[in-house]
Amino acid sequence: EVIRRIVAARFRHRPHVLYYPPAAGPSRIPIYRDMAVLLAVRPLFRHVVFHLHSGGLTEITPHLSAPERLLFRKAYGHPDLAISLSELNPPDGERLGAKDTQVIPNGVADAYPRFAELAQQRNAAPRILFVGVLRESKGILVLLEACKLLAARGLEFEVQIVGGFHSRDFENLTRRFVAEAGLESFTSFPGVLTGDTKWRAYAGADLFCFPSHYESEALPIAVLEAMQFELPVVATKWRGIPSLVIENETGNLVQMRDPLAVADRMEPLLRDPERRRALGRAGRARYLAEYTLERWHHRMEEALLSVTATAL
Repeated sequence: EVIRRIVAARFRHRPHVLYYPPAAGPSRIPIYRDMAVLLAVRPLFRHVVFHLHSGGLTEITPHLSAPERLLFRKAYGHPDLAISLSELNPPDGERLGAKDTQVIPNGVADAYPRFAELAQQRNAAPRILFVGVLRESKGILVLLEACKLLAARGLEFEVQIVGGFHSRDFENLTRRFVAEAGLESFTSFPGVLTGDTKWRAYAGADLFCFPSHYESEALPIAVLEAMQFELPVVATKWRGIPSLVIENETGNLVQMRDPLAVADRMEPLLRDPERRRALGRAGRARYLAEYTLERWHHRMEEALLSVTATAL
């Protein structure tokens, strides 16, 4: 169906450039899908742009068979432009032989002003927030282990973990950990939140924790949303995350899979509301300077025009 729609659009509107966001990750299924689509439609276009929303597309090639690698190179090789989300992500554009590679970080619309009053209200106990898909590689168990350590140190806080569980097995494992660690009374799993309900979760939080080691992490939108809402961020030194979070300026960075480091970084912030607010304000200032939707639109327009100028 995707192939059919691309072909129909090609002959109806006669574009010269194919814009495509390749998948990446440990599963080969999305990559097989993309290869099928690209092998079918790339010959119809004069130019191709790959927008690398995920990091590490080319890291799968050593695990492919010789025929698969041949098809991979034919499907993905030598795009006119590769757009990466961070200079810290794997150099997929270079490895694909892109004629040009540009770094354009994500941008998000500013929802904060509508919820600023709610965000200024103070919780009885500081609230730690996570937003994302609930899977092991997003650091959920690392966060909960850190919370167990903080509780043992006598700190009072709440934990709100927003998102849908990746699998029933992982949900059972997570809930069992929460029960055995004695975290049930101050840990909540509200599920997937969207729209104003999601924004209220950000506005009602005091600290954002994102200890991800997800294989295809690139530049997580959730971190940008937290910065937008003046939340200090504790996150991992992984993929493009350090290009968002500035150590001791907008938050703190830790190594992956290290709950003790996460706890040690969160503890001073939980104890010091003024420090939280200072880091949060700096994070919002950074968001306004670099990651607004308007800034993203401008960068994308310039990048795409650089390709279409040669296509006309």
